[in-house]
Amino acid sequence: MAGLMQVTCLLVLIAIAHSWTIPSVDTEDRKLLDAVDPVCTKTVGTPSDEKLTTTICTKELVANGKKQTLKTTEVTDENGVVVSRGESYSINTIN
Repeated sequence: MAGLMQVTCLLVLIAIAHSWTIPSVDTEDRKLLDAVDPVCTKTVGTPSDEKLTTTICTKELVANGKKQTLKTTEVTDENGVVVSRGESYSINTIN
């Protein structure tokens, strides 16, 4: 049993490392969220580094008793080259 758990954890870590998409039960709900237009804010420069631009885009959808949120953060340099990118997805049940 412990060996099975270790193999499962290893496969999950490999999937995360390779950015594989783990199948979800809510694929239809995710398709609905993908159709939502994002609301984006852009911050050009900060006091510590005036050459970076940060763009944060958020999508929210309430459907089928669930609230889904997708937040994407992207930082680019003065030439438009992506320095970092992050994505956060959450789904919550609404009572």
